Amino acid sequence: MKNTKLKVHVAVSAALFAATVLWLIFVAPMLCSVYGIYASIISELFFLLAAVTAVVAERVPIKAVFKTERICVRQIAGVIVLYFGSTYLVTGVAQFTSILFPGGMQETMQYMLEQIGSLPFWLSMTAVAVIPAVCEEALFRGTILNSLSSIRSRGVLIAVMGVLFGIIHLDVYRFLITGILGAVLTYIMLETENIFMPMLFHFINNSASVFSARYLSAMPDAGGFASAAGTEIISKLSTASAAVYAAAAPFVIFGGILLIRRSRSRTQETKRKNKCLLICAACVSALFISAGTIYMVLG
Repeated sequence: MKNTKLKVHVAVSAALFAATVLWLIFVAPMLCSVYGIYASIISELFFLLAAVTAVVAERVPIKAVFKTERICVRQIAGVIVLYFGSTYLVTGVAQFTSILFPGGMQETMQYMLEQIGSLPFWLSMTAVAVIPAVCEEALFRGTILNSLSSIRSRGVLIAVMGVLFGIIHLDVYRFLITGILGAVLTYIMLETENIFMPMLFHFINNSASVFSARYLSAMPDAGGFASAAGTEIISKLSTASAAVYAAAAPFVIFGGILLIRRSRSRTQETKRKNKCLLICAACVSALFISAGTIYMVLG
């Protein structure tokens, strides 16, 4: 009798997620002390192996978990637009997180600069952009997302996947940032049903981080030439700029959603959803503009 099972059991997925967290807490640091950046590659390959092993052990068809469809140029454009919109949003969130937790965010950013900036370009691209885009997406947008497919509400499913993606990075200061990206990646997978699309987004996002880190690490330290008053002014201007970017983000994301949607029909239901999305975008924009203005005046 032909096996018709199309979903990895949620208990298997939960065990897989727990094993991933335990690996990152206990095994990855030991590997890092011996192999350096190559430990990150080993960990990512472990994630990929674990994700595929779970699918094979559950006897679920590979194609049912790691879905692929014909690549659509319009959806590629949508992924790129969603990347810019998400970047604008994350920029604002990161800036306000820095205000609330200046020491923690600065330490996190400094660590990332040191780790990426000190590597040869090819190695940093491989370890930070290429391999995580494949391995983490296979784990999250493949096996784990498949196991949670019984969740009927798409919004709840996207939120849950965002939380899980935030947790797996084990950084309380970047939890909201990585959670937002995890939610966007999940939406892309649900809408396109093509795992190459979230992989593309993940690759673009991490590649941008590599280029940014190498650029910033190459800049001379000008901190000693700035007065305390000048530093405060620059900080406030930076926050205001981040608020403007974040305010624009919902509308850019909305444009990406229109491009990436599989269905191009203009039904009353679609029009209603678009109206709701625009209202939400306006509310989020107003929130960031208000927060930026308040900080500029009172901060």
